[in-house]
Amino acid sequence: MIETVIFDMDGVIIDSEREHYIANQKLFAELGIDLEAVDYDSFVGLSSRLMWTEIRETFQLSQSLDELMNLGEKAIMEHFSAIELTATAGLIDLLDYINERSMKIAIASSSPMAMIKLVVEKLDIGGYFDLLVSGDEVPNGKPYPDIYLRTATLLSTVPQNCMVIEDSYNGVTAAKKANMNCIGYQNPSSGNQDLSMCDLIVSSFLGHDFENLLDYLW
Repeated sequence: MIETVIFDMDGVIIDSEREHYIANQKLFAELGIDLEAVDYDSFVGLSSRLMWTEIRETFQLSQSLDELMNLGEKAIMEHFSAIELTATAGLIDLLDYINERSMKIAIASSSPMAMIKLVVEKLDIGGYFDLLVSGDEVPNGKPYPDIYLRTATLLSTVPQNCMVIEDSYNGVTAAKKANMNCIGYQNPSSGNQDLSMCDLIVSSFLGHDFENLLDYLW
């Protein structure tokens, strides 16, 4: 029985991966990183710490890991503060459906809490969520299961009764390692992501996909 639905944010709540790319593109240039030499799709859904650890080691950057993470967070926050954000098509109807059935709803994102709150505030969807969890709150970010296990604990829900909605291989891996059900959302902006471990895969929150999603949730 599904008691709790946990949403990833980037690529699920909002179609934001392209905007992340734009913000990071500018920062990478300032750091002297050749973006063409980076497998950027592999970073989708990955925690900031793991992403910058890999980049720092690959390009032998002189900055400390904390410095790079702070630069990355600043670049993302500045970019997203300046642009208009729109919820993924069909998301509000899905949130209404879940809310009407008294299920708990959470966001568990690799993004910093400041970024999560910025998105929730800009979309005016804060009233739907019982909990917001950032990857910064756990020792190991996605693809490790820590963030999803923490979310379940804070909501007093066993993992088997949780449904995660994810758009990335790293996120899906984290959900399945947490022993949770997982719906894969195929977002073209998220690159070529392997969602084959998911219990259900949809390409939108509209139409027939929406009906399939509701059948799976209830």
